[in-house]
Amino acid sequence: MNKITIKTNGVSAGAYFSGPNVFVQKFVDGTRHNIVLAGNVDVLFLVTSGEGHFKMHNKVKKMVMRCDGMYYIHDEARIPKERNVGIIQRYNDADAHVFQSVYAKLFYEYVCGKRDVPSKIIYNGSSLPYVCKANRHIGVLCSTDARESKRQYLISKIAGKLMEYDPKIEIVVIGKYHGKVIPNMKMLGMVPHMKLLSHYTGLTTFLDVSYQPCCSNAIIEAAKAGMAVVASRSGGTPEFLMGSGLMYGEEKVGYNEVKKVPRPDPNEIFDLILQSFSMVTPDREDLSVQRMCEEYDDFFVKLIS
Repeated sequence: MNKITIKTNGVSAGAYFSGPNVFVQKFVDGTRHNIVLAGNVDVLFLVTSGEGHFKMHNKVKKMVMRCDGMYYIHDEARIPKERNVGIIQRYNDADAHVFQSVYAKLFYEYVCGKRDVPSKIIYNGSSLPYVCKANRHIGVLCSTDARESKRQYLISKIAGKLMEYDPKIEIVVIGKYHGKVIPNMKMLGMVPHMKLLSHYTGLTTFLDVSYQPCCSNAIIEAAKAGMAVVASRSGGTPEFLMGSGLMYGEEKVGYNEVKKVPRPDPNEIFDLILQSFSMVTPDREDLSVQRMCEEYDDFFVKLIS
């Protein structure tokens, strides 16, 4: 197979813990093509659509945008409108798009308009090994940050219910959390990706409280590792979660209703968490990082040829 040259826009040191940074690390390690830092390239791969970029017309054959950054448009109160203008401009300038879910494609087309350029839907991937339930401790892992769409208020409510049910059941929280802390909550703060592996493979349940995620890296990691995932039915999650978890509420929320943020029922989420403790999850090789990189590689080759 012919190799092509690819330059990614990379991620700044300040985004060390971010999803795009984790994606870049996986892609650079897994692609069969040549990653270069400068010079003439076949593909300029824009991984972080929320950052500033320019197209070097005389040095790049094709510019491909990985359409992320949906949360910018979700959270207009905290994100400058100029950032959205930049995303839409790069969406219109790109020679091709990669969407991380069908939902993401519909969302971008609704916000930015449809474009007649090559595109492909490629779900994120994970390199974590599958670990069966027999080798896990009953407990809940939750990843969050300070964005409004992450709905942190739910975490303390669920922790309180778990505390009443069984004080020995711990809920481990990673990321930026500014809510109420319950005694059974273990706060890890910002943790590098590689140091999270023991939690993904050691606890039974992953709780995701975010609203309309495109294709959550955290959910992908949890499902690939064999955790039982409890997540919102909104966004792109229903497309790939399948037998790896349980979903709550929000059946009628669509890609064109991003401002209608419903309030999930904590009792429903709590009941699903209890069910998840005894859930047997499948080995999800379809969520592997190898599959992800192969799909990107093939798409880039077809685009260039």
